[in-house]
Amino acid sequence: MEPKILAILGQTESGKATFCETLCKLCGETIKTPKKEPFYYLKVYGFKYKNNPFYLLSTPGDENFIGEVKWALKVADAAILLVDTTSPLKYHNIRVFEFAKEEGIPLFIFLNKIDDFEKSNVEETLSNLNNALEASHVSITYAFKQSTTLSLVDIIEEKGFIEEGTK
Repeated sequence: MEPKILAILGQTESGKATFCETLCKLCGETIKTPKKEPFYYLKVYGFKYKNNPFYLLSTPGDENFIGEVKWALKVADAAILLVDTTSPLKYHNIRVFEFAKEEGIPLFIFLNKIDDFEKSNVEETLSNLNNALEASHVSITYAFKQSTTLSLVDIIEEKGFIEEGTK
């Protein structure tokens, strides 16, 4: 089977490397996790899921390296835009969204860092995304928080998950 290639997009420190490493580990790959620092080059991760090969092209989030993003989108079958819910929506996210649209590939938006109770603002992030991007969205998971409890609802599976004591 042909490998599937996913471009992983997002602003600097949106969690792209952690997302890729976690996905690889969940699929049984051994990943050496280096010290977490922003990187300024395209980083490739690979894993197999149900005997199907996947490659993740984690792109730099710095505007000075936008060429890496464009290249990744040219070879990708789809893209995932990680949006950091703990910081304001950055122009970089809007720009890479437009590049993905130009390439005509499917784009999934993943809201990251929703478990950071002190900084995360999912509602504001969604509102900013709706205002900034010309796109319709369908939520497949919804998150909400009360005090130190994070609740997730999987709309497709009709299941809820609660994580108490999250910091």
